[in-house]
Amino acid sequence: MLMPYYYSQEDLLFYVEKFDKQSRVVLIDFFDSNEFGTFNEMAQLNYNWEKRPTMIEIRNYPGRSLREGVTYRVTRETVLRLIPRLQTVEESLVIGFRIELNFEDGEVFGLSKTFNIGEQFWKWPFTHAETEPDQQLPLSSEKVIVRNIGQGSWNEITAEGDVKLIFDIGTLWSTKASEIVRLIGNRNIEYQRCKPSLILSHWDVDHYHFLLGLEDATITSFFRFITRAHPPTLTARKAAGRFRILNPTALIELAPLPPPPTLRNSTALGYSYLTASRDYILFNSCKNPSRNKCALGLAIRKNDKAVIFSGDYDYSQVSDHILPLLNFKCDHYLIVPHHGGKAGSFVYKHSSKNRLQEAVISVGKNPYKPPHPHSGNINDLRSIGFKVIRTDYKGSDHVIPL
Repeated sequence: MLMPYYYSQEDLLFYVEKFDKQSRVVLIDFFDSNEFGTFNEMAQLNYNWEKRPTMIEIRNYPGRSLREGVTYRVTRETVLRLIPRLQTVEESLVIGFRIELNFEDGEVFGLSKTFNIGEQFWKWPFTHAETEPDQQLPLSSEKVIVRNIGQGSWNEITAEGDVKLIFDIGTLWSTKASEIVRLIGNRNIEYQRCKPSLILSHWDVDHYHFLLGLEDATITSFFRFITRAHPPTLTARKAAGRFRILNPTALIELAPLPPPPTLRNSTALGYSYLTASRDYILFNSCKNPSRNKCALGLAIRKNDKAVIFSGDYDYSQVSDHILPLLNFKCDHYLIVPHHGGKAGSFVYKHSSKNRLQEAVISVGKNPYKPPHPHSGNINDLRSIGFKVIRTDYKGSDHVIPL
């Protein structure tokens, strides 16, 4: 029988949510509530993780480069050394603590932790996850609304004045709780009335942040919530857990597609149709160590319009696996990958039948150096014929008519 001893009992597991080498900022979260419980006891905090945020923002990080979306070991000695510097954060829905480091602190993180098949039970409580939804959705569309919510991703598809489908619902991790409430605005009332479905591209806080700020009645109103199975952090599990508790019948958890037999992982995408008319195409990636590449995507294909919701995919994934399905005469729109930031080498092998219209970047003030969007990506998009729209420059939501 496999035992749950998979790392030194002197270590704690932390997931790297964000890492920016230039600004020396690291955002980490606990692997699960057990890890936080150990930390809570060590720090003698008596902290209620169920009602309060748990991510830790590390400033002036002096150590080696880290990979986002990877779980690392941190020794008990290191944790005990840093606890006296722990500051409690009150103005966030995701950040519970902050630590200021200096160059004398040296390395904080040890080896990364990979999980094997025998350790699956340590992850999010297992349910059978398919690779595509087993049902079609009652969807119609008249326009796409790219919401002006800063550095993030929140897109609505509406028809007859009702929101039918939402793709992603997040904003920058450093956004204050009061700003989250302001940006949600009347959406609690609207979603409770419309009962839309929600697709979450991947468990990155920039893509799900608002789930932590919606009212319970709004969570119960969603018709379907299609998301990647196995949320990787305590915060993500809390967000998904709201559906498990309040609206379990809405939850559809999708596993990655298996890679080709000769490969351990792949950037390939598969697809399925969300509607009988096949105008909504859901994309699912193969297993990949990059959470950005191992994600869900969406395309809307109307008679003379096409819109791509790319999440944080690489351009090569969009070009190789989404564009071939949009090979028809149409006005062509792109929600730009990764808020205009790093998304692999630029490639966009679109059909000559496509009339490139707008490449929309959902972005705002952000701490990255260089900041998103990258000027090279903007130039590349313009060079092939797109008009680039930035929500921060426009200062309001952007509407794409369908």
